[in-house]
This record gives sequence, C-alpha cells and structure tokens, in this order.
Amino acid sequence: LTLLDSKLFTPKNIHIYDANNYIGGRMHTTLWLPEYQTSEWCGEFLDSNHDFMMNLTKRFNLSLIDTIDPTDSDGSRGTYYFLKQFYNASEAWRDYQAISDTIQQQLELIGDISYNETNSDATYFDNLSLYDWIEKYIPNGHQSQFGAYIDSAYTQEYGLDTREQSSLNFLFAISPESQPENGPLSIYGPSDQRYRIKDGNYLLPEAISKYLMKHKISINLNYNLTKISINDNKKISLRFQNDETYIYDHVILTLPTTTLKYVDYSEAKFDSLKKRVINELRYGTTTKLNLQFKERFWLKLSSDGVIYTDLPFLNSWEATSGRKGETGILTLFTGGTIGTSFEPKKGINTLTTSSCNKNTFLYVEGFLDDLNEIWPNASTYYTGKGTISAPWVDKHFLGSYAAYTLGQYSTISGYEKERQMNIHFSGDYTSPDLQGFMEGAASEGDRAANEIIADYS
Repeated sequence: LTLLDSKLFTPKNIHIYDANNYIGGRMHTTLWLPEYQTSEWCGEFLDSNHDFMMNLTKRFNLSLIDTIDPTDSDGSRGTYYFLKQFYNASEAWRDYQAISDTIQQQLELIGDISYNETNSDATYFDNLSLYDWIEKYIPNGHQSQFGAYIDSAYTQEYGLDTREQSSLNFLFAISPESQPENGPLSIYGPSDQRYRIKDGNYLLPEAISKYLMKHKISINLNYNLTKISINDNKKISLRFQNDETYIYDHVILTLPTTTLKYVDYSEAKFDSLKKRVINELRYGTTTKLNLQFKERFWLKLSSDGVIYTDLPFLNSWEATSGRKGETGILTLFTGGTIGTSFEPKKGINTLTTSSCNKNTFLYVEGFLDDLNEIWPNASTYYTGKGTISAPWVDKHFLGSYAAYTLGQYSTISGYEKERQMNIHFSGDYTSPDLQGFMEGAASEGDRAANEIIADYS
C-alpha cells in the first residue's frame, strides 16, 4: 500500500506472495450465526495509541468497537483469582505501589539496550528470568497473589513460561510512567487493548487487498517460499514450492522467523547476526479458545468477563462486548507449557466432533472446570460451540508472536529489521516496541516500504 501510494512504481511490478490460502495472516475472524457475532482467531485488539492502524481503519471506512466500560474506572468489574483466593484491583495497585520505586530505579540503571548497546546492569536484568525477578523483588515471590498475578499475566502475554523470559519483558512493558496516578494498575503499561474492528478484524486486510487488486497489484495465494538467493547482478531470486522462480530488485520478507528458518537462504548473503536472529528468536505458544455461552451470565455476577488467574486458562475476556445478541463468547487465553498441553488436529479448529480429537475436548473440559471454580456452574451455560487457535501448530506461523528469552535484548534485539542488501524485513517481530501487535506489523511494513522508496527517491 505504501509503495502504491508513493506513485514511484508501476503497480504491475509490485507482487505479493502468501503461502496461505486466504488473505490476512493472523488477522482472521469467525462469524457466529444466527446472531452475527464475531470472534478473532488471532490478532484482536488495538490500543488507543495505535495510530497507524487507526488511520488505516479510517481510510477504509471501518468502524471500531470500544471495549472499555466507562463506569469501571477502578477496575472493579474484573475478576482476579490466585492461590485459590479472590484478589482485586485495589489490592493489586497496593502491591504494585510497594515495588514501583524499585522498578523505576532498575529501569534507570538499564537505560537503552539492544544488540549494539548495553551496560552491566542491563545485561544482568536481560539474563535474569522473569520468574527469578518475581522471586527476588516481589515480597514473598510466587507465594504472594501479586507475584502469581505477574507470572500469569506475562505467561499469557508473551506465550512463554516466565522461567524462559527475560525479566526485561516485564520491566519495559509495565512502564511506571504510564500508570495512572491513583490506579488501577495497568498490567501491560500503556497497552489498553481498547478497540476491535466492528464486524471483524479481517475486514481490514480484505479491504486493503481489494484496493490493491483494483489498482492492478497481483496477490498470489498458496505460494510457499522455499529459497531466496542473491544473484551475481545483485538481483534477488525467489523460488517457491511449485518450482516457479521470480527475479526482483527488492524484496520485503514478512515471514516470521519461525518459518523463515526453513527457507533455504544459504545463497542470500545474510550476515551472521541476521542468521542468529532467524535461528534463535523465540515465539510464544499461545492457545486461544473462543467458547459460546447461552447467555452472558457473567454480567449477572457484576463482571465484564475479564479474568486473571493462575488456573490453567490464565486469562479471559468477552469477545462479544459491544455486540448485540443474547449469547456471549468468552475468550480463554493461555500460553507457555499450558498452551502446548494438548494435541490439536491442526492449528485452527472449530470445536466439532469431526475436527477435534479426544485430547482437545478433554482440554476444553478442563478449562470449563477451572471456570466453574471461579464462576460456579459456568459450564452449564456452554453451548458446545467454540473455536480453538494454536498458531504454534499451524505450518504458516509455528508460533504466536516473538518473545525475548534470556540474554536476547543485549544480543539480537533491534537487528530483526536490519536489511540485507536489497532484502528488507518486516512483520510485527521487527518492531522494537510493538511485537505481537497488529500495529507493529502494519507500521513495520510501512517502514520497510519506505526503505525501498528512499533508494529510488
């Protein structure tokens, strides 16, 4: 889109290839009949400060749903349940206040950190796991409800167990300067996860693709890249699984590193650090259940559907907030070891007898039992309909989104987006601040396109 907007290139010379059989990647939506409700398989929320995505929705005349309840300024409608006891937003704010100065002091010591910039304090915290940080700096560690809250929230946020995560994932995300003066705690700092696209996030990539094709840009589906090479004349050769080969002056690679590592790039002249990024950057193992209930019973419990817990499902929210209809859909969102604790038939499943195996149903039943522990008899409202998304299984993704493990901020972070000759890199994983967000994917695509534009300007 950015290349087309620049008017520097003939549209017929801009080609898009996608290994999948649909447009949108991790932006794809399920329509629930008969009430025409929607839920998202993967990418779901836009933050208030996601300006690039907001501008795209305006450009293509798409409406947003505001999921924030203005009457819940103190966070009291959320449900918190840790160590077999209920917890609340005011207690979480109190416990955060006890360590907020420590976090701020640590961030000042850390300063800026990337593959080419660090100091001894930054390197220390980079190599300290989030699990150990909780044990060391939160009073009573994981035996406290606040410690359990942080562990749970960041396991599902990054999709890896906290023993594997760099503590910097938490320290940078919690962002003390973004916290409200009097609470409640914003567990992911400035990320408010406030908006969805009305009628489904898939409408945006669909609208963009129609616009591109209208302007004679080709979009080729079911094209699986198998090899990328730099030729003697510095042009770039792309070979696909169907044995077709095409030559280009510039290429933008949007593949996640989880799949890029299986592309033959031995003749692409990537430097050693780029190869390290491709082979070592980890992705989360997030699993997302969207379950339909006969009615939105949680509203009768003065809840907005949001749960944070150390029970295996870790987190829930209502996917149908702001939507009409009697039925409601709860999203249960987990990750790490728990996320991989079942055997799906494929990465994306509709929960039916024909598409899911016994282990998947046992997995769902276990989550419903856990939901009953927090909301008694919740499972009696379940209609038996649902979807399960495990992108770490899907061959096109092999992970949910990037998550830095121990020592990776000081060794590879920031190099993800660095071009290699005329091969450019984009995707949310290349964003220094917006990994895992649709905003990161969109803005980094724009950045990579502008690299090409600059070469021709």
